[in-house]
Amino acid sequence: MADLLFVDTKNGQQRPEPGRADGSPRIAFVTLGCKVNQSDTQKAIADFRAAGFSIVPPSSPAEVYVVNTCSVTHVADRKSRQWLRRAARANPGALVVATGCYAESGRETLEGMDEVGVVVGYKAKDGLLGLVLDRMPGYVPAMQAAPMLEDSPHTPSWAGGDEGDLDPDHAGRTRAMVKIEDGCNDFCTFCIIPFTRGMPRSTPTNEVVRLVRQRLEEGFREIVLTGVHMGKYGQDHAQRKRAQADPTEAPDLPGAVQAVLDRTDVPRLRITSVEPTDAVMMIPLLVDERYRGRLVPHLHLPLQSGCDATLARMKRDYTTAEYAEVVRQVRKAVPGISVTTDLITGFPGEDDAEWRSTLAFVQSMEFAKIHVFPYSKRPGTPASEMPGQMPPEVAHERTHQAIEMGSRLEGAYSMAHLGQTRSVLWEHRTGENEWSGLTDNYLRVRTRAEGNLHNTITATTITEYGPHGLRGEVRGIPGD
Repeated sequence: MADLLFVDTKNGQQRPEPGRADGSPRIAFVTLGCKVNQSDTQKAIADFRAAGFSIVPPSSPAEVYVVNTCSVTHVADRKSRQWLRRAARANPGALVVATGCYAESGRETLEGMDEVGVVVGYKAKDGLLGLVLDRMPGYVPAMQAAPMLEDSPHTPSWAGGDEGDLDPDHAGRTRAMVKIEDGCNDFCTFCIIPFTRGMPRSTPTNEVVRLVRQRLEEGFREIVLTGVHMGKYGQDHAQRKRAQADPTEAPDLPGAVQAVLDRTDVPRLRITSVEPTDAVMMIPLLVDERYRGRLVPHLHLPLQSGCDATLARMKRDYTTAEYAEVVRQVRKAVPGISVTTDLITGFPGEDDAEWRSTLAFVQSMEFAKIHVFPYSKRPGTPASEMPGQMPPEVAHERTHQAIEMGSRLEGAYSMAHLGQTRSVLWEHRTGENEWSGLTDNYLRVRTRAEGNLHNTITATTITEYGPHGLRGEVRGIPGD
């Protein structure tokens, strides 16, 4: 085939690039950050595949590299820049594209990087394919991607984590992300997301159902419904109008979840992070016998701080007492449910007394898992201008303390499962006849079994807890 021509956006000149012998340019994706970003990458992959691109892992040579960046912390910013430079080094002649949240909040920085050819802000992400094709005048797309509903995710395919371990042939598929909501208008004082992703927008319920069905047809056994602020589903004007005009469109988050359960045969459905103020409305579905075994007993309820004074400065709309009451109601309704959380350490003004309050409250909540984040100063957010900014060494020490506490709590929750039989979705082989998977309530389990357990869900009895976590025995090898 003839060489492809890419427009060098730094000087406007054209330069030839080699393509594949079959005429398709190769494109690689790296995804940083949250599950919403993973869903956005899946959308982009489907668009580029439909346009005739060959999808390859980031470790392979490619003519185009797309880094879906994250900007939740300054560490995420730095990691995004590192991946962009790594992509440029992998093929100095390739087109390197920065998209995602950091492409919105750090556009000026990224546009100043010699390694980056195109910066596509988050608000322009739906035009990613067209913007790349504009810089490839030597390439005629095989076909145009199907038009999608406004503000809804395109058909996702696969996406990788920040280490770029991607499988373009779907061989590793077990769990798929389906974005049902994007954006937030809470404006927590530490958060840049409302500025990068905009106001809440709901994916039409019928589109969510279609996407879930397609993921199941591709072989995924677990679907994770994801969004920036899941409880905002149905609150935007567009979804309210759709729900008023069409009874198949859901007016709220429980309605959207129920639609997926009722209208698909999804074996396992997981809901990503739900704000504490929205969690109680999920209880009726979690206790509904019709969905037992399919809607998993797991809720991720971001706490951020266990001190009321700190929560007030963060502009979180609950107190520790209100948070504890939500957890009490959830656990009463679903005994043994996994409650996981997020925690920010070193927030401005967090003195020793506030930090001790946080540790005591976290201990009392007996979380199954804690994701710990040291506070990161985000320019443009109110917290960045607050007095009492913590020295890095203080935030580091508190992060270490929180991680240690989280490990103890996770161990206690895990050991409480000894002797229990849970359903496990087996994900990957870790050695000869050794497998690793996740229980319905989000515990990592390993087992030894002959045969191929990959992408199967089995009843598994938890038999042991050790330095490497839980081990279990599969109760019968499932059929295909």
